[in-house]
Amino acid sequence: MSAPLGTGFGRDELSAVQRVRFDRATTSPAETITILYDRRENLIALGVLPQPRYAQRSPDPFPAMQFVPAPR
Repeated sequence: MSAPLGTGFGRDELSAVQRVRFDRATTSPAETITILYDRRENLIALGVLPQPRYAQRSPDPFPAMQFVPAPR
């Protein structure tokens, strides 16, 4: 049997919702937008995102040791 994904704990959160009446102004949309997702490297190559400035980043000597301790 494999272990479940995730850490097994997390914060409780409350999100209140309500129904809102929506009256469409026209039968057809006034504008249509397409959003395309891509990898960070490709977005940098296309000029959508700036090149990373590695000189301003501090090195991480233990990248595999990143975790959050259990809440008390």
